[in-house]
Amino acid sequence: QMASARTIKASIEVLNLVPVLMNGQAFRWINPEPTVFYGVAYSRLWKLERADEESIRWRVLARSSKTTVEKSDETVLRGYLQMDVPLSDLYLKWKTADLTLGHIKKFLKDPKLNGIRILEQEPLECLLSFICSSNNNIKRISKLVNHLAMLYGDRLDVIEDKEEFDKVVSLSPPLAHSFPSLDQFRLDGMEQQLRLVGFGYRAGYISKTIEKLQAEDGEKSLENQKSVSTKDAKAFLMGFAGVGPKVADCIMLMSLGHASVVPLDVHMWNITRSLFLPSLPAKANTSGYEDVSSFYLSKFGSHAGWTQAVLFNAQLGKAEKKTAPEETKDAVDKKKRRKK
Repeated sequence: QMASARTIKASIEVLNLVPVLMNGQAFRWINPEPTVFYGVAYSRLWKLERADEESIRWRVLARSSKTTVEKSDETVLRGYLQMDVPLSDLYLKWKTADLTLGHIKKFLKDPKLNGIRILEQEPLECLLSFICSSNNNIKRISKLVNHLAMLYGDRLDVIEDKEEFDKVVSLSPPLAHSFPSLDQFRLDGMEQQLRLVGFGYRAGYISKTIEKLQAEDGEKSLENQKSVSTKDAKAFLMGFAGVGPKVADCIMLMSLGHASVVPLDVHMWNITRSLFLPSLPAKANTSGYEDVSSFYLSKFGSHAGWTQAVLFNAQLGKAEKKTAPEETKDAVDKKKRRKK
């Protein structure tokens, strides 16, 4: 049976799909035509498209037979996009909070920077994605996260639209797989396997993290971080291999509901320095990290992490081009030969 498309009322001011889906929050989306997006989240392959000024059209093309039915697809999608956060109210609030400087106002006038929401992702996927993100660019992170899905995840086995499913999978084979649950990761030989497909030193972090979670309370211990203080959640996350302050902040903001947390990478540090805190040292350092975080919290309040997303996207146009180029196959082979 063919699932018909449904719509969510959401103008571009409230939901801007390119920055939300393609710019480094989630890593399992493709955007093959200007207004059309396909991606896997919550064990479903979604198609989202901008239908008109006021609405988004969406469908589930396939799902894993393990997905629970206690929540409707629409509830899952609205939760993922955090549609209950009133973004236009936040934008208004930030404009007034920033009267002294006027910088944010300038960004908020740019239509490309409207409608930037924070996704609420599944905590395990988010944790492992951001462990993959260290010293890495969006394209390569996506490749690694998709490898995890192909190696360990289920193939989506309930197909609601075979023709379109096949089309998407021919564009991006990993989109036929859901992200694995914790018990699907087989530790035996994991690190070697991940090194073979290009994880490099991150392979060790991933396998140690899986091992620690499997030994503890698993995904539940991650879920529990939604209801503890930001400080405690951060300490918990930094107990995992490969999780420093910035990665912990990303996971808290993007999967655990800690909306006030501001992840600081080099780009955000530089923006903060040029816009707000000229006295910061030129080079990002850990001692300044706390100061910058509390600055954002005091200035922009409970959803400061969402403000950061606007600033981050304002910079991204300038930044993404500078990140490390994809290593060419020759360079990788050369390295391998040197190791031998």
